[in-house]
Amino acid sequence: MRRVGEERALRDLGLARGDRVGVLLLNSFRYLELYYAVNIAGGVIVPLNFRLAAPELAFMLDDCAATMLVADGALAAQSSSMTASSGAARR
Repeated sequence: MRRVGEERALRDLGLARGDRVGVLLLNSFRYLELYYAVNIAGGVIVPLNFRLAAPELAFMLDDCAATMLVADGALAAQSSSMTASSGAARR
């Protein structure tokens, strides 16, 4: 199963039980795979709306104390500016 491999990859990146993972993805099967992989790894999914502005997304990441962000390549510019203005740790 792909999600088991993704779960191991998330743990290798340092995801610990209870860590929050911000998710900025377009609707696709990858979102569903990540959803299950994070849950299997013991993390908590924090879905982010890609239509929000970078400062709003940064606030949400700081507020939930996300330790990781997974973003779609198509949203790279938005995620870069968001993580630059957020104080949460990124892996």
